[in-house]
Amino acid sequence: MTYIIVDFCQAFRFLTIIPLGHLEWLVKKSKQRSLAAFVWAFPLVGAFLAALGYGAYQGFIQLFPDNISITLMMMILIVMTGALHEDGLADSADGLGGRSVTERLTIMKDHRIGVYGALSLVSLLFLRWQLLLALVVRSEQFFFILIAEQAISRFWMGTALYASKPAKNSGLAFSVGKPNTQTIYCSGVITLLCLLGLNWQTVAVLCLTTLMLFFIFLAISKRLFGGITGDLLGALQQLQQLLVLAVCFGCARF
Repeated sequence: MTYIIVDFCQAFRFLTIIPLGHLEWLVKKSKQRSLAAFVWAFPLVGAFLAALGYGAYQGFIQLFPDNISITLMMMILIVMTGALHEDGLADSADGLGGRSVTERLTIMKDHRIGVYGALSLVSLLFLRWQLLLALVVRSEQFFFILIAEQAISRFWMGTALYASKPAKNSGLAFSVGKPNTQTIYCSGVITLLCLLGLNWQTVAVLCLTTLMLFFIFLAISKRLFGGITGDLLGALQQLQQLLVLAVCFGCARF
């Protein structure tokens, strides 16, 4: 039970700016665990963020219309994660401008945002805003959809660490290491539990489409970047998040 609490706190601190896990006993216990050990808790952190985001939306909707409330909810989620995943998306998009693996990885290290990064980030945020706005009006399962997008997208982050090798011998993906099979199975079970609020047809489509995107993304990452990096994990999370919303929107129409 102690290690469950430790892993969750470490995963929460890893994926957000909220300083959980700074208590002395937690720090001591976390030193006895590898960084890859807390990957199982990624979907739990996503579900927790979704609950906080939904709570914020319910507060904002008492004062503002849907479009403003959704915008403020998105801003809160971005701030809570320190824009970690959005930064990864922008850096990964900028890296596509390189002509070789080495050049692409070098571009991704540059903290300045380029044209590709700016365009990808603005486009993705706009599409996510539009989908969330459409879902909150069209679907009665908005809360469960938020949990699904946050949990599924973070499950695939951990799975990418398991299924792919780091692109370089430094950085976030290298420092975390490769989770074991049991950790990924546990993460998968938690993710499926997070989908219980959706109907089985939607869950089936989500599993199929996000799996397809995962393999396509890994193939492209290996070819263009030589493996996975922290920035690519952020990009994967953002793309999976958008895909979940798109699938839920499509299923809500039928």
